[in-house]
Amino acid sequence: MDLVYDPRLVSTIMYAAFVFRVTLTIFSVVWVLSRVARLWCIPRPSLMKRLGVEIPSLPNVTIDNLSQESVTLHWDVLEKPMVARYQVYLGDDLRKEISDQLANVTSW
Repeated sequence: MDLVYDPRLVSTIMYAAFVFRVTLTIFSVVWVLSRVARLWCIPRPSLMKRLGVEIPSLPNVTIDNLSQESVTLHWDVLEKPMVARYQVYLGDDLRKEISDQLANVTSW
């Protein structure tokens, strides 16, 4: 039996492969979007607990002294330290990095 080249058969096969790839791509995109929607609906605390992520609580920061040349900040040291350092910003500018062991800082 000899194989005969039939352009219609080749174009039909190529069209079927194209339709299959498009269908598979659409199915994949719909599946990913459904997974993202399900993930989006999970409450943040529950999701963080499932993932084992802990976000440190914010310290209570107070301004003890304020002058034209300096400022004195005071904060409570956290019971369960999870912070390596504190960063003090003025606007978008980083003014000082402070160790987590200190409870206050003056002048910079």
